[in-house]
Amino acid sequence: MVLQNRLFEMTTAGEIVQVVPIGVSDGTPPSQTEPAKDVAIGPGGAIHVGHGFSPLEEGFLHTFNAATGGWRHDTLSDWNFSTPKGIAAVGDYVFLTGGLILDGIVRFDTSDDYSATRFAEGLTYQDLNLGRCAADRPSCSANSSTWSGPG
Repeated sequence: MVLQNRLFEMTTAGEIVQVVPIGVSDGTPPSQTEPAKDVAIGPGGAIHVGHGFSPLEEGFLHTFNAATGGWRHDTLSDWNFSTPKGIAAVGDYVFLTGGLILDGIVRFDTSDDYSATRFAEGLTYQDLNLGRCAADRPSCSANSSTWSGPG
């Protein structure tokens, strides 16, 4: 769970295991006016946090490595992560929505030093959820309400 720029690890019973401050690129925790927006768990337990500022400032993908206790911070030129917001992790990719001014979706490739690609420009997303379809579920195939991007 992400709350007040802190990452909470909790048991299934709801007990707090640890609280980790979310830092920005220089390691300084963000102020209350710059909240972390959303969280997704990636392969190997990597914890990805989308962090945005105002619509005119760049956003960050913060990735927490629980084994080392360290953070990694990535961004893409001209990308922000203000409202609306959304994050999802599937396979080697982390996807985040754009913001009010710089829209679309940004994909970070964790297998390629978190290289970033922007796509679906001109579209604004309120949230972002991804999953994999089972081969025996024909209702999972692409249809008119499903957008299929690169990769």
